[in-house]
Amino acid sequence: MITSLTSSDLPWARSFLQERWGLPVITRGKAYDPTAYPGFIAKDKQGLPQGLVTYRIEAGECEILSLNSLSGGYGIGLVKTVKLAALGRRAAGGCG
Repeated sequence: MITSLTSSDLPWARSFLQERWGLPVITRGKAYDPTAYPGFIAKDKQGLPQGLVTYRIEAGECEILSLNSLSGGYGIGLVKTVKLAALGRRAAGGCG
C-alpha cells in the first residue's frame, strides 16, 4: 500500500533518512530537508514502512530527493506514484 507522507510519518521519515543518508540531502549544489517536501510511503500488510520517496517540483520540473526501499518491489511503485502526482499537478496548472 502506498500513501502520501503525512505529518504522523515525519518522525520515522526523518530518523530513517538520517540513518541512511544523513541530512540535509545535497542535489544540484543545494541542501534540502526531504521531509519538508511531499512524499509517499509504502507500507506492508501490517502497516510497517517498506519504502519512502520524497520529491520537489519547481519551475515545471520534478526531482526525486530521496528514494529508499527496504524490500524488493516497492521502489518502482514509489517512482510511478511520484510521476502520477507530478503529471496531475501539471494537468491542474500547478507546474510550468
